Formats: sequence, C-alpha cells, structure tokens
Amino acid sequence: MNHVALTGKISQDIELHTTGNDNSVTTIHLAVQSDYYKAGEEPT
Repeated sequence: MNHVALTGKISQDIELHTTGNDNSVTTIHLAVQSDYYKAGEEPT
C-alpha cells in the first residue's frame, strides 16, 4: 500500500474520473508555499 501526505490549500474542485478500464483517477489542484521564487515576484 502506498501512502502520500500533501500539505497545502486545494485551489479548485476535486475531480473524479473513471477510465475505460474502470480505473478511478482523481485530479487535485494544490497550492503550496514555495521557498524559491524570482526576485520581485510574490510567493504563492
């Protein structure tokens, strides 16, 4: 069993799709704080 922990804010509705092989696929848009950004830009 795989386990993943993601920390951030969900920025759009979560989408659940089913493929032609009856596999379930979930799409999640996650906004996270970045420690790296170009000078003069606001971090997300």
